[in-house]
Amino acid sequence: MSLDFQKLTKKEWQFLAFISFIAIAFYCIRLYSGNFFLTDSEEYLNTSKAILDGSYFLKKPENELVQMATKRPFLYPLFLTIQFFLNTESILFLQTLATILSCYLLVQCLKKLHTTINPLLYIITSLSTSLFIYSNLIMSEWLCLLLLTFLAFVLLHTFNTKRFVIIQIITILLAATKPVFFPLIYFNFLYFSVYFFRKKTFSYALFLPSLFLVCYFLLNNYKTGYSHFSSIENINLIDYNLYYFKSNKESREIADRWKDSVYQENTKYKTFKEQSLFLNKVGQNEIRKNLFSYSWYHFYTSLRGMFDPGRFDIMTFLKKEDGKQGFLEMLNSKKPLNSIISAKQVWLYILLFCLLLINFFKIILFFNYFFSNRKKTTSLVNYLFLLIVLYLLLSGPVNCSRLMMPLQLVVICFALTQYNVYKNKSKLLKN
Repeated sequence: MSLDFQKLTKKEWQFLAFISFIAIAFYCIRLYSGNFFLTDSEEYLNTSKAILDGSYFLKKPENELVQMATKRPFLYPLFLTIQFFLNTESILFLQTLATILSCYLLVQCLKKLHTTINPLLYIITSLSTSLFIYSNLIMSEWLCLLLLTFLAFVLLHTFNTKRFVIIQIITILLAATKPVFFPLIYFNFLYFSVYFFRKKTFSYALFLPSLFLVCYFLLNNYKTGYSHFSSIENINLIDYNLYYFKSNKESREIADRWKDSVYQENTKYKTFKEQSLFLNKVGQNEIRKNLFSYSWYHFYTSLRGMFDPGRFDIMTFLKKEDGKQGFLEMLNSKKPLNSIISAKQVWLYILLFCLLLINFFKIILFFNYFFSNRKKTTSLVNYLFLLIVLYLLLSGPVNCSRLMMPLQLVVICFALTQYNVYKNKSKLLKN
């Protein structure tokens, strides 16, 4: 077998049983709340219906339909086509099982790193609540979590051609799930080109993600008349990244006027291609005019998002999303803290403080592992680290608990490994 799945110990099965209990408990809470959808969920479901009736592959004559036609990649909507056979509750249960499978892969990763199960793993995993929250929503994060954790497991093996093919397939599947992953295909090609040059070897699988990217660009060009990966690129650029930047640098009112003027000007263009090129040009010009201030804002907000405790996530149990429940909205728009804090929810802020501390603990140990072992880690593990760093940098001002969710098990894996190293050193010093 190309991959080495090891037999689990009693302690490891006990951990999986504990995680399964937590996951099922969150599933039951979600059923009780009755809130199964976020705003994005409807877009996934509409794309799923378009795949089922075949319209997903047809040309779109109207601009609004064109924008929606390429906004969400196809993999998760393809999974959602099972809605033809199953109800929403059953689909969410399957997603919960997939998250438990991801935790099984976490245990396999820990075994590859010779890291033993200890009480800390129970604490940091159960307090990584986004794992269980987004598994029980019609959202694609659980699928990215499964793919990234599986990728980490593969990269912890020694290199061979069969495993490299698996790495490339996972790279394609990640891009087919979320647009944020498609730029990482360029990094994949560059990194492994250098790797093969140094090792004096080669595999044609190197071109698989790039070939997928070309085909996907051609498909979207056929459907919309404009060669691109996802219409969400310009939406994120204008509606979020630059809008939040202007809100933070100047004021929300100025940012609102700027965005309204951009879209008012955009109505002068008739085709989706012309409108897309205009929005992209406006965005790039704004970045060039504020190169240093925007670059710094993009950088530190991407780091800030790593520690987001996830108020927005927890609020999905309590009421329908309106986009204003999270700290991200408050910070990026310079809202006062009391705009989202209620005296009736003291329990919530005690919980969020605990989650914030856990996030700091995990992230610091995660980065410390790679900086402490930079001369010992393999090229494949270094690839994983750089992939995660690039993902974080690409996320920028919109980085938050939700975007961090797919990384959680990989972060926990290396954080726990580093913690055990410190723990063992402490024992040696005492002796």
